[in-house]
Amino acid sequence: MDKCSEIKRYLYPYIDGELGTKETLLVYGHLEGCPECKKIVEKERTFLAKIKNLKISNPPPNLEEKIKEGIDKRDTSIPHRRSFIAAGFILFIFIAGGAIFYLLNNKKSLPDIASASVMEHLSYLRGSLPLDITDSNPEEISRWFRGKIDFNLALPMIDNKEII
Repeated sequence: MDKCSEIKRYLYPYIDGELGTKETLLVYGHLEGCPECKKIVEKERTFLAKIKNLKISNPPPNLEEKIKEGIDKRDTSIPHRRSFIAAGFILFIFIAGGAIFYLLNNKKSLPDIASASVMEHLSYLRGSLPLDITDSNPEEISRWFRGKIDFNLALPMIDNKEII
């Protein structure tokens, strides 16, 4: 994996000031020698500055009165209220009946599911099943999450010495 692709996952946390000292220095050092990544950071910072400097216009002075008038004038009556209640009741009966039918005809019971879970756990303990994440390395954990969640997960590098 090239250095830029490793660093790019830290760029937005770097811009937002969310990285630790070690990662910040790592990204800063990379930006000094990489015009492509530096351009990404500059564009993002320019964008954020423009958003921060947006002038928010004041609402018209009579906006609150217009909203209150609109609320007062709205029609609060629900047409065919009894029809809605009946439809809701029928839907409830249908869902409850389906759930009862499913529970009565389902071959797997709760003890069967619990038993299967225990057997899978014992298989893992015996070494028959591999773990998905086998290391505490933040890069490996982030790699495991890639494609499973729809945002970039950047975990900080923490030396165990710092924790103790």
